[in-house]
Amino acid sequence: MKFSQCARAAIVATINHLTSHSNWLVVPSASAHTGIVFVHKRAFTIFGNGIKTVDLFTPLGDPSQLAFEIHRIAENHGLIAVTAEMTDCPILAEAVEEFMIFEEAQE
Repeated sequence: MKFSQCARAAIVATINHLTSHSNWLVVPSASAHTGIVFVHKRAFTIFGNGIKTVDLFTPLGDPSQLAFEIHRIAENHGLIAVTAEMTDCPILAEAVEEFMIFEEAQE
């Protein structure tokens, strides 16, 4: 399912907040089917610790250049997962599951 730009931003912000103690984060992606990818935090280290959700988006809601670069670095180093299950991270899997339950309840 492809998310709207607004929904994608909300998903990224919510999951990244819930998984602040995980080694994985969600990054917006124009090339992924759902519009989001799961990236290991090691792909972020070159950019420092101060990255916020707003830094991952352009003012129009598209993935920012920073998000593109993080995604590219993660792909080049095998630090990307297409699904939460591929991360083998229970924190991230639970956060995504909670979001999907909420999303289904809204439909």
